[in-house]
Amino acid sequence: MHFQTILITIITLFICQAGQFDFFQATKGNITYTLNKVSNPTTDQADAYARITKAMDSALGFYNTYTSLSRNLYIVYEPSVSTADGNSNGTIRFGSNRAYMVTATAMHEMGHVFGVGTTSNYKNLIVNGVFTGKNATDTLKTLTNDNTAVLKGDATHFWPYGLNYASEVKSVNDYIFHARIVNAMQKDFYPAKTVSHNNPGIKKSTGIYSDVLQCTLESEASVRLSVFSLNGKMLFKMESGTLSAGSHTIKLSELPLPSGNYWYKVTTGKQEFSGMFHFK
Repeated sequence: MHFQTILITIITLFICQAGQFDFFQATKGNITYTLNKVSNPTTDQADAYARITKAMDSALGFYNTYTSLSRNLYIVYEPSVSTADGNSNGTIRFGSNRAYMVTATAMHEMGHVFGVGTTSNYKNLIVNGVFTGKNATDTLKTLTNDNTAVLKGDATHFWPYGLNYASEVKSVNDYIFHARIVNAMQKDFYPAKTVSHNNPGIKKSTGIYSDVLQCTLESEASVRLSVFSLNGKMLFKMESGTLSAGSHTIKLSELPLPSGNYWYKVTTGKQEFSGMFHFK
């Protein structure tokens, strides 16, 4: 096979709860929901369905724009629920109080779905009233431009930007910051462990071309790929969504670059590996 132009495209093929994703799009979320409805709703139920739909559509707008999370949620209107509640199994229930059928509450409960206060991964990171996860803490510092910022928390909630009460929302940034912090928390909950990887490029011994970089994760995590010229200039920086444990493939093809050697670095949680690949 002859390569007249040098091509590098990052296409990661992986399977998660939402299916198969293109690597370029994986930095966007793919959260969907199903609202359980009775076939012949009462006036109360019809009104609740409309309010819940509006709140969930708005909440998903923020989560799918500012996170890389993927999941299908199951939404229930249950009048006996005093406010609303979210479960790590993907279920969110809204009670009859209309004050909680709003974007802030929907996003708050989505945080519970993604582990806030509902998993040991979260609870283990609360120490003396402080959430100690590095990724979420660093994200808060960046968002607030405050290097001393700290995420406080207890067994079920975090603050600031936990959206624990709708009254906390003062601007659209409160929604955005919440989503980005919850997204960063996933890296703290599920630190990646890379157990193996190969080196792509031209195999000198055989002359066989390989454009596949493969790595194996011991646990669920996101993966960041950076590509550099040999003088250290970054050419690409791309991040996947949350990948399941197992083997994942990154295919290098289709974006023109000069022939020659390039460095790549793959970061998973607190670990990273790197190497050089060659095209001609």
